Parts: sequence; structure tokens; C-alpha cells
Amino acid sequence: MFIEDRGVLLLNNVKFPLIAKPIRGFASKGVFYIRDWDDAETATGLKNYIIQEYLGDPEDLTDYFGKMDNLTPLFAHVPNDFLYSCHTIISPNGEVSPISISYIQHESGKTIMLRKYVNDDLKKIMNDYAEAYIAEGGVGPIGIQ
Repeated sequence: MFIEDRGVLLLNNVKFPLIAKPIRGFASKGVFYIRDWDDAETATGLKNYIIQEYLGDPEDLTDYFGKMDNLTPLFAHVPNDFLYSCHTIISPNGEVSPISISYIQHESGKTIMLRKYVNDDLKKIMNDYAEAYIAEGGVGPIGIQ
């Protein structure tokens, strides 16, 4: 997805939207959608950000994007929005720690509720993700939402 030109990483073979995330952060604060090349140009001015591909169906965001100007916050102006967050840690010897799943509710970009959530399907998805990460040599904390 990236090419290097004189020490600068450039986007290549891009499919929008993308996600811009602060390198240090939590609770999705400072996370933005990059919808097009204009947003990508704006995002290049952000310091200490990483860019990742959007894993959902872009068509699901069409109405949401139609109401936004400039860089679009991940959870802006969405009442009663929620997500599930799965986390684990992979030890250096490849062991997966117990998986933690949370249900998180947002209101206009702010977390208003967080509670433990038990779901075997989400646990399996997280475990499969962790196993794939291990197969690529990954260790340490990982999470999916």
C-alpha cells in the first residue's frame, strides 16, 4: 500500500476509505476516515499518525460521508453508536492470553458506556486473528474492533 520516495512513505494502489490513527492514543480519539485524495493530502500534514486500510464495506459509509466536511472523525455525530472491542496479548513463545471482549457505546464521539461482553463467535474471530498474527511472527498486544 505504501511506496518510499526519498524517505517519505507515499500511498500506492489505494482503495478508499482509509483510516488515519494517532500513533499514541485510546478510545478512538483522533481517528479519522480518509475518503479520497483530498483527505489523503490533508492527512499527510498530521504528525505521528499511521494509515491503515478500512476493513468494512465502504458502501455502508456512503450516507455518513455525505453529511461530513473535511477529515471525518470515526465516531462523529452518531448517536447511540456502539462497537465490540476484542483484545489479547501474544507472548514471545506464541501463547495467546485470555481474550477480553468489551461492548462500548459512543455518543457523538465520546464513550458513554463500556462493559465486559461474552460472545463465543467474537472470541473465535479474535483467536483466529491472533493465530494468523502469530503465523506472521507477531507478538505483543493486539486488538480488533
